[in-house]
Amino acid sequence: MNLEQVTLKDILGKSGLFDDGDWVESKDQDPNGGVRLIQLADVGDGEYINKSARFLTSEKAKELKCTFLKKGDLLISRMPDPLGKACLFPGDLKPCVTVVDVSIVRPDPQLVDNNWLKYCVNSFEFRTEISKYISGTTRQRISRGNLSKIKFSLPPLPEQRRIAAILDKADALRRKRAETLKFLDDFLRSVFLEMFGDPVKNEKGWEIKSLDEVTTRITDGVH
Repeated sequence: MNLEQVTLKDILGKSGLFDDGDWVESKDQDPNGGVRLIQLADVGDGEYINKSARFLTSEKAKELKCTFLKKGDLLISRMPDPLGKACLFPGDLKPCVTVVDVSIVRPDPQLVDNNWLKYCVNSFEFRTEISKYISGTTRQRISRGNLSKIKFSLPPLPEQRRIAAILDKADALRRKRAETLKFLDDFLRSVFLEMFGDPVKNEKGWEIKSLDEVTTRITDGVH
């Protein structure tokens, strides 16, 4: 099946948005402000991290003509790590804007499923295309203009939703597996410490010997 090749600009429709966040300097911020400033640190690789705590007043946001985020907006980090990582904005108790190094994509819901688009932008193929447009030496980035040049296949909307649902299940399994492995790692560590104590502090007073004393041979691997 030959799928239509599109860019991020092609999927906006009449009410969509593809823009960068806003240039908000430190002097523009106010810890008591009623508008939250979403940072690069909040944009995870496929997940919203909700880490930052920066704010500005609504008056300042209006003065700077900031773009206010909507629930479901796709946020794309134009800086690493990794470059181009994307997540969906889940909404917030406060009105939110974001920083200039984050691109905001608000596609036409009649054309694109936002969740599918998140997986598409985070895919190996899209990241490969991003790598062709990297600029900067000390701080690598990609411009929104170059982001808009990247083409990707657009399946029909029902197929997008089907793909996104499958990937959601796979991602949930991956997270559960990671949580299980972390639990086992923590459990084994606690059992070891309970049985033998901290090997550095040696609270149990175990006899200390060097490797030479307890081995018959120590050698390097084969070169």
